[in-house]
Amino acid sequence: MEELAGNAQRPSVYLDTDDLLGPDALCISGPNTFWFDTCVAPEVLEWNISNNLILIDSDQHSVTVEVTNPTNEQGYIEAVFHDQTLRKTFWVGTPGPSPALQGPETVRTGSTVTYSADQAPGAKSYQWYLPYPFDIQAPCDYTSTNWQVPPDAGRNTQVFTGYGGYNGLVQVMGVNDCGAGDATILSVSHSNNGSGQQHSPVFPYPNSSDDAFHLDFSSLSPGNYTIDIYDAIGQNVYSGQSTNVQKTINTLSIEGGTYFLHVSDSEQLWQFQLIIDHH
Repeated sequence: MEELAGNAQRPSVYLDTDDLLGPDALCISGPNTFWFDTCVAPEVLEWNISNNLILIDSDQHSVTVEVTNPTNEQGYIEAVFHDQTLRKTFWVGTPGPSPALQGPETVRTGSTVTYSADQAPGAKSYQWYLPYPFDIQAPCDYTSTNWQVPPDAGRNTQVFTGYGGYNGLVQVMGVNDCGAGDATILSVSHSNNGSGQQHSPVFPYPNSSDDAFHLDFSSLSPGNYTIDIYDAIGQNVYSGQSTNVQKTINTLSIEGGTYFLHVSDSEQLWQFQLIIDHH
């Protein structure tokens, strides 16, 4: 605790924690300075800090601290005014691990599944590792052998299990300005009885289409299937239906590029990346 000299002024306005400016997380590197806008705040009578910090310097409007060690826990700075005490809390070090990771431990090969992590203490974003080899990409390539996760996935994300049958670990880590924290881990294996929305029963072929591509529904139950093609900004460029075992779709009228094919019945939706390439 350090008292400051000078004549303290009574606050003209009631301050809140957003008025004390500074980083959202403190790392082992430093020092770190917190300050009040002198046009708004009165003079601080004294500063108090949590025991995972050390005070380097202070005056009537700012305080500079360093982290004693990367404790991976909350810290605080407290500013004492004449008629108000304001405490700002923040995270010290990298995020703590997420308390829990939910999702299937047994998955179907070539399917999409969802994993959800509890809030990781101190995290601003999240980083995912999947069973190796895995790719970070969007849109998903539903013909790939690798696991896939979209970039900038949050703590709840849908992933593709790939056709390689790779078993391993699904891992999620909280990330803040200090880096990634410890991972929360789930061991995952492939099985025909596993969870996931299966993508293998129907495929467009050839996937790189010039004048047409085909869909084979022979492995599915007879039914009415809806077929839509969307461009990169989500505009529908084709819409149709089929009750036949096979369906041929003409693509000569569609400009070359990368598209997204949706095939659905009343219960399921299959999604594919479709390339149209007019030679």
